[in-house]
Amino acid sequence: MHGFWVANFYHTYPMQVQPNGNTVYVSRSCFGPLEHIAYGMDTSGRYYCAHTYPLAFDETDLQCDIIYLQKQEILSILTEEMAICQAQKQETFHNHLQQIKQGIQDK
Repeated sequence: MHGFWVANFYHTYPMQVQPNGNTVYVSRSCFGPLEHIAYGMDTSGRYYCAHTYPLAFDETDLQCDIIYLQKQEILSILTEEMAICQAQKQETFHNHLQQIKQGIQDK
């Protein structure tokens, strides 16, 4: 898995198609405590944020909250992630996110 660390979060390469058909644009995983945040587009074309975290202190019982986002909100998330990539000198990630952002803007 290609990615980079910023504080406790591991950022993985953008534009991953998941087994359920959803496309993840931005993915951040934390391993202490276990937490995962993914931004992307589902199979019906809706932009979303999926936040997975443990219930209470039991990391074997995970909760996943999904919030649907407007186009401007997902563009803002991509801009934010691009700034992180630029600050971390992750040019490949930055350029890929820029292409994803342009594709969304063109819709």
